Amino acid sequence: MLEDSRVKAFMEVARYGNISRAALSLSLTQSTVSHHILTLENDLGVKLFNRTQQGVSLTGAGKVFMEYATRMTSLEDMVREIFKEDPSGTLLSPYVILADALCLECVLPRALSTIHSTRPAVRFTLMETASDLPTTQEGFCLYCREGTGQLGLGMEGTVLGGFEMGAFCSEGTLTALGRQGMELSGRGAGPSTLPPSFRFALWEPFAAHLGVDALNRTALRSESLPALVRFTQSAQDTVALLPDLAPLCVQEGGAPLRRVPLSLPALSYDIVALYSENNGNRALTSLLCKVIEESLRI
Repeated sequence: MLEDSRVKAFMEVARYGNISRAALSLSLTQSTVSHHILTLENDLGVKLFNRTQQGVSLTGAGKVFMEYATRMTSLEDMVREIFKEDPSGTLLSPYVILADALCLECVLPRALSTIHSTRPAVRFTLMETASDLPTTQEGFCLYCREGTGQLGLGMEGTVLGGFEMGAFCSEGTLTALGRQGMELSGRGAGPSTLPPSFRFALWEPFAAHLGVDALNRTALRSESLPALVRFTQSAQDTVALLPDLAPLCVQEGGAPLRRVPLSLPALSYDIVALYSENNGNRALTSLLCKVIEESLRI
């Protein structure tokens, strides 16, 4: 089985609120189920169940882990569907994905890592597209556009998530700002309380929505979120105006980005998937959409 047997035991115990009934459902001994739960709790370092003479119930940590377990089971079901469509696996490699720079750099890495953790044999071919509305006869296309933020199927593709403008800085910059509340007008002179010595880093598509003052104080403008994130992490006098999914670009172990309480223009962008229903692997397409949608819930 693809999923950890301990996770299966956890879900059944949570379902029945009783270890013996869960054991009967799983065709296991009660001691085996108890051992699965105990080793899972030891590995996680948390208590998942409250145990009483009347039965068991989820702790706060157990409720959080239940969300993870449910998602993992759902992904496993999708992977099984892939192999029902293609038992030999010949259609799984390569799977072509066209994407704009933002999706290639910040959205797809986490999503594809999730898929590879359950199905390492699946290979993807990634290609960058700069078109505002890409079209593809084969494969899968992912891009961002100004939009409504409404999830679901539309005329120009399926909206999997979205983002707005966010203000970020390093820990040192936030300390220097003293956690001041600042106002940024989309048509006015810019931030009213940002000290003159402070600068901006700016995601290029946002430039058209900012005032002249903010643009004149911009130290770096780029369409590359990772480049902007690295610049902001090392700066002590810079506030970055980035998509609020920018934390996805922070490398593991890297300095975190801190949010700055700025009042920003109300911008809404969609992450849109465009694909053909006849692309040869509907189950993998469905899995990819679901994983991307989950990864955007930051």
